[in-house]
Amino acid sequence: VVSGCKDGTVRIYSAEVTPGMKEDRRRGVFVGVSPRITLYGHIGAVHSVAISPDSWRVSTAGDDGCVRIWDLGGTGTPEKQGHAEAC
Repeated sequence: VVSGCKDGTVRIYSAEVTPGMKEDRRRGVFVGVSPRITLYGHIGAVHSVAISPDSWRVSTAGDDGCVRIWDLGGTGTPEKQGHAEAC
């Protein structure tokens, strides 16, 4: 599970239910969940995320006008796509 955040980070969570997680049925969410990986690089909110079919790459786009392609099996440094002045 991947989420884009207002603070410019991208957080990756395990989709498995693990000890310590509790379900809040009224809100339809699990609480007590920590991200497994946090990616840093956007300036401003991240609005769009997509996961590649092999789950090794994540694409993100945000307020900074950049699209970043993160290779989760590599260095963690994203490829940057977008306007030259923004990225």
